[in-house]
Amino acid sequence: EMKPAQPKSEYELERERNIERNKQIMENLGLNTPLIIKKRAPPSKRKRPISSSEPPRRSSRLSGSSSGKDSKDLVALPDDFIEPPSSAIRSAVQHTTTCSRDDLVTLEGDNDNYEMDEEIASLSAASYLAQSLEEDIKPKFCQPNQRNVLSIRQSMRFLDAAKLTKERGYSLKFHPERMLLAAGDKRGQIAIWNIQDENEYDCVQRFSQLHSKPVTSLTWMNNQLISAGFDSLIRRTDFFAQRSIVLADYEKIAHLDMTLHAAIAADGSFIVASHQDGQVTLLDPRASATKLIAKPIDAHASKCHHVEISNNHRLATAGNDGIVQVFDIRSLIPLSKSTSSKKSLNTIFTYNHSRAVRGCVLSHNGRVLSSLSYDDTILLVNDIDSPTQQVLIKHNNNTGRWLTPFKPCLYPHEPQPIVLVGSMDRPRAIDLVSFPTTSTPSTSGNRPRVASLASSLVHKLHDNDQNFRAVTSIHDVHSAHHLIAGINNSGHVSLWKSSL
Repeated sequence: EMKPAQPKSEYELERERNIERNKQIMENLGLNTPLIIKKRAPPSKRKRPISSSEPPRRSSRLSGSSSGKDSKDLVALPDDFIEPPSSAIRSAVQHTTTCSRDDLVTLEGDNDNYEMDEEIASLSAASYLAQSLEEDIKPKFCQPNQRNVLSIRQSMRFLDAAKLTKERGYSLKFHPERMLLAAGDKRGQIAIWNIQDENEYDCVQRFSQLHSKPVTSLTWMNNQLISAGFDSLIRRTDFFAQRSIVLADYEKIAHLDMTLHAAIAADGSFIVASHQDGQVTLLDPRASATKLIAKPIDAHASKCHHVEISNNHRLATAGNDGIVQVFDIRSLIPLSKSTSSKKSLNTIFTYNHSRAVRGCVLSHNGRVLSSLSYDDTILLVNDIDSPTQQVLIKHNNNTGRWLTPFKPCLYPHEPQPIVLVGSMDRPRAIDLVSFPTTSTPSTSGNRPRVASLASSLVHKLHDNDQNFRAVTSIHDVHSAHHLIAGINNSGHVSLWKSSL
């Protein structure tokens, strides 16, 4: 049996009355017909006809023929065609650069300056830098003040920024007396910034013909710039003579593997270079025919990433095997002797990190040592002659593949050892670390005490991401002024100075 229909509720009756009223209104307005929009059919794709000037490309493999060389569809080569050697094809693929390995290169700047002062309009890039080196300009920055080092450190403020290199920065170096800053990048370009020049079009001069691979080392010596790179070249650039000469070409000297880093003695008497196979070489650049003056040192089992020289004949090396060590250069064996170099080396200090060490720094007196490793630690030794005060500071050093690996830098204007290093934290900053205030002497085995970053952080240099917004991997401190520079992954350099 069917159940009797229940009477509609007052709500349903009101709903039906509203529907009828709305239909009547739509009919009076002539809008009772439903609106239907027809969609357009998508346009059909037209096949582009094959040009009759070129034969069709056909696969000899799919057609079943044994070789495609006898096919009638292929265009015959001219009779005078000569196939290029494989070495030429390989070199064309690897490098597309204007760098020359010639012993002498005339400097040519690669700046595009469209607005220049009349006094500099006729000068080349090298002439401009020679003029900057010759002028007696009084620095605008304060001299070191050892009496108030804490206030100087806390008064560091962001000063300026400039685009120096086109690619990722790999090296950075202040002139010891002038307000000039040199930087090297991933593609071998070298740029020099005259910090005191207020003309934004002329203050940076760039040179791209000196190196073809990353420039990993820069040193100023007698107003000349010494540069070294992965291309195994060490060059001395004279801006007054407007030329650059090769001090060492390791591919020609000893057929050594790729040069990763180099350092030159303060008096220019010798150059120490590290190589990809872990060897360290010593040569005299003053000789008419540059050659090795000592047997290569097997310093590391794999890549030797960094070398540092002090003023008292000490050499620090850091390698991919996690070892950082300090030698006495005078203990190296000359080439004339046949004694094994491993047995005669005078190792002053050594420490083993658990992972690769990408950078180290040694003070001018050869006593303070710091190294930075991928095991997320920073080693700081106050005196390697009697290492009673050592600390292993925890620090995030994982820069990844897109950032230049961090390298430590000593701050020379304070009595206690302070190390500058880049930071992965936000806001972007530069970390200044030292011995913890509650540090104790090392254990009986001369193992460093492990300390947290919070207890070792002296100061965090930042401006709350107002102007300084990128990670800087390589840093340098002016030897005569309270001026800090850091270069980031895009070639921008940031300057910090004391406001005192």
